[in-house]
Amino acid sequence: MRLPRTSSALLAAFFAAASTPAYASNVLLVILDDVGVDKVEGFADYGHDVPEFMPATPTLTALQDAGVSFDHTWASPMCSPTRVAIHTGVWSFQNGVGTALPSYEPGPVDADWYTLGEAAQAAGVATGVFGKWHIGNVGSASASWSLGSATELVVAGTPPPIEFGFDAFLGSLEGGVADYDAWEAMEWPGASAPDTDVWLETTWPDDVVVDAATEWINDQPGQWFASVNFYAPHTESGGRYDSGELSEAGCPGDPCVADGTCADTNKSGSNTDEVAKIVYRDLVECLDDRVAALLEGIDPDQLGDTVVILTADNGTVGRVQEGNYSDRGSRASNGKGTVYQSGIHVPLIITDGEAWLALADGEEPTSDVYPEAGVRSSVPVATLDLHDTVLSLLGTLRGTTDPSRAITPMLRAGLTSLSPRALAPRRQLVESFDLGWETTGVDDDEALAYLAGSRWKLVLDTVADGSGGYCLDRQLYDLETDPHEWTDLSEHATRRMDALYAEVLALGPPWLPELCP
Repeated sequence: MRLPRTSSALLAAFFAAASTPAYASNVLLVILDDVGVDKVEGFADYGHDVPEFMPATPTLTALQDAGVSFDHTWASPMCSPTRVAIHTGVWSFQNGVGTALPSYEPGPVDADWYTLGEAAQAAGVATGVFGKWHIGNVGSASASWSLGSATELVVAGTPPPIEFGFDAFLGSLEGGVADYDAWEAMEWPGASAPDTDVWLETTWPDDVVVDAATEWINDQPGQWFASVNFYAPHTESGGRYDSGELSEAGCPGDPCVADGTCADTNKSGSNTDEVAKIVYRDLVECLDDRVAALLEGIDPDQLGDTVVILTADNGTVGRVQEGNYSDRGSRASNGKGTVYQSGIHVPLIITDGEAWLALADGEEPTSDVYPEAGVRSSVPVATLDLHDTVLSLLGTLRGTTDPSRAITPMLRAGLTSLSPRALAPRRQLVESFDLGWETTGVDDDEALAYLAGSRWKLVLDTVADGSGGYCLDRQLYDLETDPHEWTDLSEHATRRMDALYAEVLALGPPWLPELCP
């Protein structure tokens, strides 16, 4: 449906909100791993399809009921680029991270911006990060944080999250864990004990994360910012989604997974897609319980002065997607790792802790952050916008970090839609490119998606050019009438596609090859 023109009264409210003094809240940023909109009840749109393996997510639904949901939020197609963009506020081609970082690789290549932690620290805000990091080391690659064959280790120096401006860290540096019940955990005890503790942890990581985060938050005497990064439903190493992951996580799970009676039986030593979908569903339901434990573990006096932001780092793994989210049409792949909607369309919820507490007590949720709870916004948002949004909520935003744009003015004004003609369109750009492309050149792993406004989406994909090199294939989709990208309109709307392509070139991603003839 075409977005309505924004009224002059709402626009006046928007600009008034943008010029009023900043918030001074605590901020709790919760990042889920590999959870697209298709696996969250309050966001999924299956049309006439009925998903068989849809997780129940009552905690996330309650956050939506007490807050504001953003229906058009883009992340990067892989975890590291999304996380780096949130912390830096710039696009992947600007910070140098366009794919999931291998173990102990360096992170962002440029330090010309304040990270979230650094900007908060400079304003006297306490900062803590808990759980999955996956943003890389600072400066150079190093495996010195790895346990190797040891079960306990003390490493001289500070771990990467501390270099990014955080006062406290407990979690792991890598993109996942080898086993839910045997993973390398590390903790920065603080400046008074400047060495980093590393040990083999046998408790499910998300339980460790909740305990560490709530303990740190409840100990804070002043304003704080905490980033809580959950592990599930990211699979253990190997990507099996098998019954062992449920038992190690302490999740109840469907009995057919454990006893092998699911309709699709195991073949060739690997679990089938049906088993994977069941395990994924059960892991998401366990995750929803841990989000509830996190919120319930925070002292109500702390939570009442906190804004909760919940999002995800990329879309759902294609193997466990269902219905119209799994239909590839003419595409070779879908889901996580692709720049199609199934790989980058993620949930985003912003909820005032005071409204959450009121709803939990059976009262009407009210908030000073937004005029009405339980509403949905169709304004296009990128996860990198959370950089300036967090700083705005903390009251520490000084200017803007282009291209990140704080969405707090829209929250305060109650804007749930923007006409492209009424305000400058919100540009969204996501990329996928290999590390070291500058020296090795591009291959068929590179891709880009661009949206200016809320309707027309340009996809640029590298393909073999037939002479040993690679060129750009262009695709165009109308997300208003075709939200699951079944129909490529590149042959029917060339002028519009050319205009969007010119905008991408003006932004300047340096890895783009020439267009295919």
